[in-house]
Amino acid sequence: YDNFNYDSSHLIPGVIRKIHDAKNNLAMVYHETSQFQLAEDIYDDVLTSVIKERGEKHPQTLSIMTNRANTLMELKQFDLAEKLFKNSLEYRLEALPKDHLYLSYSYIGLSRAKAALGDLQLAESLINQALKIRQEKLPANSWLLGEALYVKAHISSLLNQINLDDLTKACEILLNTKGKNNFHTHKCLELLKSISQK
Repeated sequence: YDNFNYDSSHLIPGVIRKIHDAKNNLAMVYHETSQFQLAEDIYDDVLTSVIKERGEKHPQTLSIMTNRANTLMELKQFDLAEKLFKNSLEYRLEALPKDHLYLSYSYIGLSRAKAALGDLQLAESLINQALKIRQEKLPANSWLLGEALYVKAHISSLLNQINLDDLTKACEILLNTKGKNNFHTHKCLELLKSISQK
């Protein structure tokens, strides 16, 4: 990672984008392996750089912004995560059709942040918007749909309205598409186990 820290002002835009992509991908690996502080350090660096090079509203910026916010959620930095999810949603709503798949990433993230901050009604509304987009755009066995169903079940459990069928379906999709050692699968199975024990 340290090898990436150099002045990129003399590089051509295609090379700069590849460096940003490489940093983003490395941070995603750290996130998926629960090395959240390492992921956050890289995301913070690359987001600052990509905003400087491409602007706040560029699609690459919004993708990295959302990824960083997801990592901040795991670090329990909910206020900053909420701000980044809000920004990504606002900018995507300006540029994309209302049913675009990329909006679902921002809706899901913002719903998680709102739930963590105690605004469960808004969290439920946001996850429902994300789920609607993903159900319309994706095959029934897509891991992205499994992720949305898991987040919906998590928020529902906080509202004491859990739908065990949706949670079971989410875990099955994630197990079949990502495997049992995946970060998302693990969280889904943890929730299923905790609810089943009640």
